[in-house]
Amino acid sequence: MATLDCIHRIHQDMFEFKDILPYIVSIGLAIWNFNLLKKIEGIKADNEKKLHVHKTQFYKEFDIYSGLWSQLVDIRITIEMLRPLLDNNDQGKTYEETINSRITIAIEKGNKFIASTEKNKPFYGKQVYDNLTDIISIIKSEIFEMSNRDQENRNYWDERKVALQLFTDKSDIICESIRQRIGQLNQM
Repeated sequence: MATLDCIHRIHQDMFEFKDILPYIVSIGLAIWNFNLLKKIEGIKADNEKKLHVHKTQFYKEFDIYSGLWSQLVDIRITIEMLRPLLDNNDQGKTYEETINSRITIAIEKGNKFIASTEKNKPFYGKQVYDNLTDIISIIKSEIFEMSNRDQENRNYWDERKVALQLFTDKSDIICESIRQRIGQLNQM
């Protein structure tokens, strides 16, 4: 009989354990769910930080590209005016005074473009920067050539065509590299 009592007690203990098993599982799942939610919230917070940084970077680069492109168009027009095919002197000025005035303007705009490029170097892609440094070399070269001009030399006009074509080609490359960079940022 003692054995039967023992078996009966074990059976009662099992019955009681079976009754509380769903509660134990529920508590375990609740703890697991709580920990999982904490991890999810942490991941969400990290992603929100990354998204904020990405948006900030995108808008910063976009503003820089917009400003640089505007300056690039201005300097291109200024460079074109250094050796115009058809030209009028500024009113009340000699040819030399007109060209010297244009060279001064080109130097100012060129320096502004160079400074803007260098000041914003950390904020845009390497390919864009490399293309900008190429066009800066063209700007410097053209201003230097005009400062030491010899209008009677046939090469003076041929070099104008080459310089302007090179400037236009590099501008197109810069435009495309900016578009690619903005596309890359937009996909991140």
